[in-house]
Amino acid sequence: MPSAIKTAGEYGDDLVVLFVEVQGATPEKAEKFAWDRKWMGTSAMWTTERPFNTGSKGIPNYALISASGELLMKGNPMSDHSKIMKAIDEEIGKAKKGPDDAPKSLKSAYKAFAKGDFAKAIAEAQKVADSGDEDAAAGADLVKTFQKDLEAKFKRVDWMLENAYLLEAEEQFEALEKGVKGLADFDERVAKLTETFGADDMKDQLKAAKSYAKIEATLAEDGLDEKALKKLEKFLEKNADAKIVARGQKLLKLGGK
Repeated sequence: MPSAIKTAGEYGDDLVVLFVEVQGATPEKAEKFAWDRKWMGTSAMWTTERPFNTGSKGIPNYALISASGELLMKGNPMSDHSKIMKAIDEEIGKAKKGPDDAPKSLKSAYKAFAKGDFAKAIAEAQKVADSGDEDAAAGADLVKTFQKDLEAKFKRVDWMLENAYLLEAEEQFEALEKGVKGLADFDERVAKLTETFGADDMKDQLKAAKSYAKIEATLAEDGLDEKALKKLEKFLEKNADAKIVARGQKLLKLGGK
C-alpha cells in the first residue's frame, strides 16, 4: 500500500490509482482507516465497490488497466512491482505520443493533446480527416475521441465545483480555458465557468478553500491528529458559509468530533 500511495503522488493526473476495500468495511470505516494510516493527500481514490472482478484470490492483488480500458496485467503487486512500473511508463508514453499503430499523420495531434493544446490537436486531426487520403477515417475518429475527452474534462470541473473541490476546479479550468481557445464548440462552457470563477462570492470561497487545504494537508501528513482536528473545528466555525464546510464536517466526524 505505501508503495502504491507513493506512485499515485509521483504520477499525479497521468495515472489513476483506485484502492478497493474488499473486507466488508463501510465507506466511512475504510476512509477513516486510510486517514489514520496517513494514506491520504494524493490523487488516489478509494471505494468499497469493486468496479469488476479480477478473478484474483487473496490480498493484496491489483489490476492494471490501459487508457482504452484493456486489462494489461493482474496479480500480486508486491511480486510484480517492477513490471507494473514499466508497464505504467509505457502506457503513459503511448498516451503522450499516440498508440504504436496510429498513423504517422496523426502523431502531432496526439502530442498536442497530451501537452494540453487541445485546439491544435483537434485542428491537426481534422486536417487529416478532411484530406481524403487513407488516414481520413482515423482522423475523423480521433476528432470525436478528443471532443469526448474534453467533454469529460469539463464535467470533471463541474463535479469538483459541486463537491467543493474549488482549488482543484480552478486549476483544471485554467488549463482547459487555455487549451480550448479557438474551439467554438466549447465557447459556451468556457463563458459559463469564467462567470462562475469571476463572481465576487467565489473569491471568498477560494480564499476559504486555500485555508482549508493547509489544514487538510496537515491531517494527511499526521493522520486525524487531535490538534489538527481542533484547528479544523475552529476554521469551520469561522467559515460557516463556505462551501468547503461539508468536507470539513465529514473529516471531523471521521475523527470522532
